[in-house]
Amino acid sequence: MNLIIRPIILSATCLLASCATPYLSNPWETPNRYIRISVSEQAQFNASLQPCIDHARKTFAEAEHRFQDGLPDGGTFYAIAFNDQEGTSYIEVDSSASGLIRGYVNLGNSIKGEVYAAGDSIVLQQSDLVDWSITYADRPADGNLLGKYMLLKQDGLATGDCDPTDIELQRYRYFSVNYSFVPPGTDGWVLVEPGEGDDVIMQAKNEDLDQVNTISSARYRIRSNNSDQQLIEQVRTFGSYGDEEGVRYNVVNLEADIYSKKETRCARAQHTVEDKEALLAKSGQRGFMIKDVQTLLCVHPASKQLAVVLNYSHLHHPGKWDSEFIDRADKVFESLAFTMQYY
Repeated sequence: MNLIIRPIILSATCLLASCATPYLSNPWETPNRYIRISVSEQAQFNASLQPCIDHARKTFAEAEHRFQDGLPDGGTFYAIAFNDQEGTSYIEVDSSASGLIRGYVNLGNSIKGEVYAAGDSIVLQQSDLVDWSITYADRPADGNLLGKYMLLKQDGLATGDCDPTDIELQRYRYFSVNYSFVPPGTDGWVLVEPGEGDDVIMQAKNEDLDQVNTISSARYRIRSNNSDQQLIEQVRTFGSYGDEEGVRYNVVNLEADIYSKKETRCARAQHTVEDKEALLAKSGQRGFMIKDVQTLLCVHPASKQLAVVLNYSHLHHPGKWDSEFIDRADKVFESLAFTMQYY
């Protein structure tokens, strides 16, 4: 398998830019996937957004109160409005009163016939609001239901109108260019700078128990038309530790089999490895630990030469294994979805 190092670029016109917040420096935010909507679908698609637009207008006051009470360091409050290019513009809110929102345009655009450069001040009617978002430096944003909804549609996870009560709009889902999945949660989890070829790495540490849980995902090039046995052999390779096997690492168990997933073909492996030089979460020293690893490899339904790999590992002391680890891995793997088409 060849690791994909450069992200796959989608050639499409971004008609609704609310699929991502404007800054990509925040690792919790989702890169813009670009969304194409045909002219014939535009009216129906706009109508499907209305329930979430209504919800945003009802909940804006509550979000504004949080803003006035003071957001955490790095927190920013945005009002989102349609621009004249049939997209959305983010307005960094400065104040709101008497039905008016005052703020600063994040990116230059034409809004209601007026041309604004980035940083220009603007005054909008609250009735122009279609969504709002509060972004944070250390966790996912609140609000931005329209952006989440459009991403969910791309992955086949939203088939009807935008529903503010949909569980998918209430929880965090990590979206890559070609796929998405739901991690076990966000509390206690931090995003680690991904290594070359990785899309994301998330970690949760329990220093009292010296435990570290890690989730990573990546995309790989594979041969098309792999047999089930070839998929099994490919996913088994994630239990290989190269020259360090038998020196630092001792693999005590490695199993792999086909994993049933409706829309595609997958294989799943699990292995347990003893690590003589594991980094201890509590002391920062190195010592003997055991790591249990669950790995899922799935062929992308729309590209038979692309595989998505999820790794979920649990590092612990002997006899301190987390009995809920497998159940959590099951839920993460079940949540994996693929971008099939662009709206």
